[in-house]
Amino acid sequence: MHGVSENLFGVAGTEEQARQWLASYEQHGRDLVAQAQQVGEELQNATETVTSKNGAVTVTVGASGALLDAQFTDKARNLSPSDLAATLMDTVRTAQAQVAHQVADTVAPLAGDGDTMEFIRSQLPPLQEQDAESARRSDGSDDDSDDDFSNETFLR
Repeated sequence: MHGVSENLFGVAGTEEQARQWLASYEQHGRDLVAQAQQVGEELQNATETVTSKNGAVTVTVGASGALLDAQFTDKARNLSPSDLAATLMDTVRTAQAQVAHQVADTVAPLAGDGDTMEFIRSQLPPLQEQDAESARRSDGSDDDSDDDFSNETFLR
């Protein structure tokens, strides 16, 4: 008999409607698993490579923000050690911010547009124009008199 009955959720409908609903729900579950696997692969391969404005440094960071590679061009030879360090750190921070936004965009289809994604995006560092040439020392001064390098490069 294919009459109307209540299913597990107390919703009235035919057995055929219940089977169709279950098949649809199972397909939705398979689709979510496939989407999660794709997101996982994208996250595993997520990197961001950034070159400093002055062209002295190029860095690559992974999805976690970990530094994967740093390359220095001949332009790095013209920088003082403190300027080279500031350029490197500024470039790494820029790459980390960019990869964080890339990761958020990658997980957005799974997280949706609700409170979860809003929270994730609120935790991201701001994307800003990198400005390694105007980087200041952590104490805010421009004075290099205590660096013992007297504006001579240590790179040859």
